Amino acid sequence: MPSSRPKRGSARKKEYKGPLISGWFPREVPPSLTDLLDDAAIQRIIRNAEGKKPIEWQLGADDLRIDLIWCFNVYRSHVQFGSSKLAKSRQKHLLKMAEAANNFVRLFEGKLSDRWCRNQIAAALHAKIPESGLPIEKVLSGVRMVHEIANSAADPESNDYAIYHRKSVHSPVEEIVRGVLLQTFERHAGKEATRSRPATGGQADSPFIRFAVSALAELNIRPPNGGTYKPETVARALGEPAGSRRKTRRKKR
Repeated sequence: MPSSRPKRGSARKKEYKGPLISGWFPREVPPSLTDLLDDAAIQRIIRNAEGKKPIEWQLGADDLRIDLIWCFNVYRSHVQFGSSKLAKSRQKHLLKMAEAANNFVRLFEGKLSDRWCRNQIAAALHAKIPESGLPIEKVLSGVRMVHEIANSAADPESNDYAIYHRKSVHSPVEEIVRGVLLQTFERHAGKEATRSRPATGGQADSPFIRFAVSALAELNIRPPNGGTYKPETVARALGEPAGSRRKTRRKKR
């Protein structure tokens, strides 16, 4: 009978070569987080998720570690997106990018001397990449597009602003619980993430809820007042509109 415990593979502490989550691409793993999620931490998460019923884990412990570190990175991104101070900083940087792109294009236009410089650069580019025609036009076209996108993303009145400076109605913890943390559990446990509760009431419980509570604690993601997140917090975050496949299941006595 196969073991329910993930097999330990070779350590991968610098580069993510395991499964991807929702299209995320490999990145370098922060050493401090790799140290935080050591083998003992991963085994605690596994044991807590299983409870009294073993789970047939689909991937190795190292892959689980890497995916959980990604969950932490996504959490940090949501924290940053929810910060007004950081949003203003991003807006200023986008305006600088738009200005720099505009100035770059202007250097290739205007006076005769400017055009001479442009022609020299165009000739050099054409010599290096002869099959592309006059690549300087493509370069300038791309830079003009950078100016347009950066300018639009920095403008509160534009549609792009809401995309680049989105602020979710959910907290950062709720975002990862209902997003990448849920995906991580389903990928590794090979089962759907659900909520369950005794028919007579009581605390929400399920393998995913136990997995999420334990993973958040090991990643040192904690409530503002300290302590650890409770099962009810995870259950509320997992809640979705009627008709969703995420269901609350009542346990039979």
